[in-house]
Amino acid sequence: AYPERFFDVGIAEEHAVTFAAGLARAGMHPVVALYSTFAQRAFDQVLHDAALQKLPLTLALDRCGVVPGDGATHQGLFDVGRFSPVPGVEIFAPESYAELREALTRPRGASPVRIVRYPRGAQAEYDRSVWRRTGDVYTAEFGRTGPLTAILTYGRIAAEALRAADVLAEDKLFATLDTTTRRLELPDNQMCLITDTVGFINKLPHELVSAFKATLEEVVQADLLVVVSDAANPAWREQRRTVGEVLAQLGAGGKPVIEAFNKCDALDERTPLPKGQLYISARTGEGLDELVREIQRRAAALLHRVRIKVPYDKGQLLSRIYGQGKVLAEEYEDDGTVLTVLMDNIALERISRELPTGSVQLLGAQG
Repeated sequence: AYPERFFDVGIAEEHAVTFAAGLARAGMHPVVALYSTFAQRAFDQVLHDAALQKLPLTLALDRCGVVPGDGATHQGLFDVGRFSPVPGVEIFAPESYAELREALTRPRGASPVRIVRYPRGAQAEYDRSVWRRTGDVYTAEFGRTGPLTAILTYGRIAAEALRAADVLAEDKLFATLDTTTRRLELPDNQMCLITDTVGFINKLPHELVSAFKATLEEVVQADLLVVVSDAANPAWREQRRTVGEVLAQLGAGGKPVIEAFNKCDALDERTPLPKGQLYISARTGEGLDELVREIQRRAAALLHRVRIKVPYDKGQLLSRIYGQGKVLAEEYEDDGTVLTVLMDNIALERISRELPTGSVQLLGAQG
């Protein structure tokens, strides 16, 4: 009844759901449109006024998932975990406009409350004919030897899953993207974080670069890259070329690099290497001390010697400066504490944003 009518209750999400439950009790089938992140305000009403009363109510949640460009309070990351335990609730994550229409119009089963979640923006445009449907499950197969890897997904990122499957089905150099981060103490008592980013996919499709940027965020944000090549592999040059191409696609092609050639103990002969490149062996330990010294030398060149004046009312920044830099001297003036510090660009920019203009003076690069 009255499908052309809508009611704007402002930002009173609790009232919107209870009002809709009343309409449902009167025999209507209301749809409540909310931002995902603000649906938490109406959780009690969804549970008590709609689900437990077995009333036919549809909750349309906009901006579900990560929402680039919106603030921390507008990310729709928790609606699935929040509403899944509620009895009588069925959750849909349409992949396309067609699935969205189906989710809104399909007959109701045992679950009276229907939640339809969708991201900001439009549907992905690609050839959907590869999908074969069985009930509510869509499948697509790649490769000639049968599926060895299963990629499970739902919602709008199905297009990215297809592209990833296509990459895995082709010949590849290596495709592991797990990362491990450890602290490393350098010989000068400085600490640095070493992140092991294992593997780059060969011929990474342009459409996937943005997706893998999140996985390889450590590479993009790193100050120094150590590229480890398998010197005993006849195809190491091709592998290294692939790494360079992917780094360029990720926007990290211009970062300083140390070239390390692993498995040097398996080589019959070694070609002399230019400065900044060295042989190592993870098995025997050969060259690892030299690698650490080279990291130390390069890291020191990335530090800036600065003079930072911290007003006394911002004294909480002192512990951060001590934690993120190497304090060489500390003095006290009438209007604040003055520190001489070695600090990298990223830490320096963050500290500078919280200090009055002119509080940071660059004294020169450490080299």
